[in-house]
This record gives sequence, C-alpha cells and structure tokens, in this order.
Amino acid sequence: MIYQRFLDGWNYNEQLAHVNEIVERLKVDEGAYDATRGELESFEERGEISSVLDPIVFKTTNKHDMATNFEKMVENKEVELLNDRRMLDQILVVDNDLKALETPEGHGDSFWSVALALWISGRKTDSFDAPIY
Repeated sequence: MIYQRFLDGWNYNEQLAHVNEIVERLKVDEGAYDATRGELESFEERGEISSVLDPIVFKTTNKHDMATNFEKMVENKEVELLNDRRMLDQILVVDNDLKALETPEGHGDSFWSVALALWISGRKTDSFDAPIY
C-alpha cells in the first residue's frame, strides 16, 4: 500500500477529480469502486471515471470473497498496510459477520476499500478467479 486518504466532506465531483488525479500520477493500471448504490452512475455514463476503474456492486458472495482474500493476504504477509491509526481502526471495526460498528470516524469503510483493492488485484491471476458482479 502506498497511498490512502479520507475524503470526509468532499462532494462527488471533488472526490472523482482527486481519484482520477491519483490514478494518473501513480500510474494505476487497475482499480475499482463501489457501485452498489449507483451514486457515480452519471459520472460513468459521461466517461468521467478513469477507464482503469471497474464498477463493483457489493453482494454477499463477493463481499465474503473480498474478506476471505483480505484475511488470507494478511496471514500470508502479502500486504503491508500504511501505519494510519484511523484506517487501521476502521479495518478492525468489521467483525466476522462482516458487520461494522458505527463510530465517529466511520463504519468500516477502510476495511472495504482495502479488501476491494486486494480482490481486484487478484482477479486477473490464474489462482483467483473472482466475478465482478
């Protein structure tokens, strides 16, 4: 992991501009975003979301796949997270049933952000064939 940032209070235009800039500056070749509720659908339709980012609808099956993959990669020391207290705290609020306690700093968004990134990165390998939807 080389970058993370909380975008509290940013509107979708600001968030999207920032993400597109990071994708370009860090030369990201693959990523994803949560398309479950469709807030970004109009941006996607207008081509304003980087083409390297896939829309992912979170469902029970792929959420469990993401969480299992995250756990496996941590156990195998295949991922190194940044030492950010808020991010780590928000990862730890997600329980074994994939429920997150609501806290003043969020409700597990860091868990799902990291889990999604790791899941997407493994999607193209021979050993990990995860469906997008």
